[in-house]
Amino acid sequence: LVLIPAVFLHADGAWKFAIGGVVLWLIDHAIRFARATNLVKLKEASVYCGGDVLKLSYVIESGGNMCTMPNARKFEPLLHGMGQHVYINVPEISKLEWHPFSISSAAEDGETTHHIKTKGPGSFSQRLIDLAQTNPLHNIRINIDGPYGVPLEYTRYEKIIFVAGGIGITN
Repeated sequence: LVLIPAVFLHADGAWKFAIGGVVLWLIDHAIRFARATNLVKLKEASVYCGGDVLKLSYVIESGGNMCTMPNARKFEPLLHGMGQHVYINVPEISKLEWHPFSISSAAEDGETTHHIKTKGPGSFSQRLIDLAQTNPLHNIRINIDGPYGVPLEYTRYEKIIFVAGGIGITN
């Protein structure tokens, strides 16, 4: 945020080189904002493993597809592929924090699911688990931005080795 105005102030012709990047950045953020405005209905927020893991399941308006009619308020699982992730925002925890989480459900499932392991006291994941334990499901509002990442095209390969760590596999 400081670099671009500083470049414009110190180099008269710099705008010719920087304006393209600034315009692309603005377009990217406008698209992300539009995608994050889709309504999300939480279906499940259950805590497992002694309070260390949260199972978060939801459906999203039009499956997260921005190219549908605004009046078609059909809630579907997020359109995603294997190995993708989303950014989740919970306004009750923080209006500005977005955190990446792997999608742990198959694309054919009726709901999009994440299994979120706590990263310790005070972390976003722990605050999310605490919120799920203390609030009724209908009181929790979440925003979703994604999916991101390139789905694995496993049909191209004869053999595949999966290496996993933590709570999931992501590419």
